[in-house]
Amino acid sequence: MGRTADRLTMGPWRRRRDLARRLAELDRLDLAHRASGADPHTVVSLPVGRVSVAGRRARPFATTLKAVVVLGLLAAGGSALLRSEFGVTIGLDGVHGPERLLEPVHAAGPGGSHAFMMEDRGRPVTYNPCRPIDIVVNDAIAPPEAGHLVDEAIASVERATGLRLRVIGTTDEQPAEHRPNRQQDRYGDGWAPVLLAWTTPERDARLKGDIAGIGGSIPVSTGMSGDLRYVTGIVFLDAPQFRNLLPQVAGWERARAIVMHELGHLVGLAHVDDPMELMGEQNMIPLDFGPGDLQGLAALGNGSCL
Repeated sequence: MGRTADRLTMGPWRRRRDLARRLAELDRLDLAHRASGADPHTVVSLPVGRVSVAGRRARPFATTLKAVVVLGLLAAGGSALLRSEFGVTIGLDGVHGPERLLEPVHAAGPGGSHAFMMEDRGRPVTYNPCRPIDIVVNDAIAPPEAGHLVDEAIASVERATGLRLRVIGTTDEQPAEHRPNRQQDRYGDGWAPVLLAWTTPERDARLKGDIAGIGGSIPVSTGMSGDLRYVTGIVFLDAPQFRNLLPQVAGWERARAIVMHELGHLVGLAHVDDPMELMGEQNMIPLDFGPGDLQGLAALGNGSCL
């Protein structure tokens, strides 16, 4: 840390400059000594401390000012990084940690079945509850009223988790099996937003058969502790199946349940064997989250902010 701080405050450059000044002063004193006719073997001591060309002690103000400017720039950059990546702000009144965007949820009532997509050190991997989960939608081939359908499903997941999910716009990004976490050219700095795309089995073979959607998130190691944290993900929905489903009896409710199911995967819920839970792998009955789903979703919304 000392070597890094020395470099950041231009230590090597300052030492080279001081050495050059001392050598210049030594040459000047030597010439003056020779001009005076003194014994050339007489040792001339160089005054201790920084000496200017004019022979006066240099004031450290300029160097100190430069160091302060450099440290100020570093502090500003570090503050911006803490704010953008971790939600930490530094002000005149101290350091403030991130705060939840929505109130935490505590599921009550009898238990049920739930499972997590991934655990880390005995805890479920989660999204950061102090940052929104931004979503972009590719709706080029979406069925009618798809936006309202997604909005209703998102609202249900928000109520169950206390996580903030928000659609920030549309995109022309196409579904892909291996999606990059960051796409600076398309979305700028930071993690790419979640991609919710309406697609077809021809474009994504994972939607063949009875599968109407897929969803999930990508964990990365974050922070000083190296804890896993979800940072982005995908929800791909089979547009032709939804077009056929929506006009049927209770078609809207069934379609919304499918979207909720995939959003459940997005925030971290895995399949269970219980057909009475919406996250049941062979779900045919529930149109809303069951008691086990709600307990799992509440746990996924109660991750740490840092």
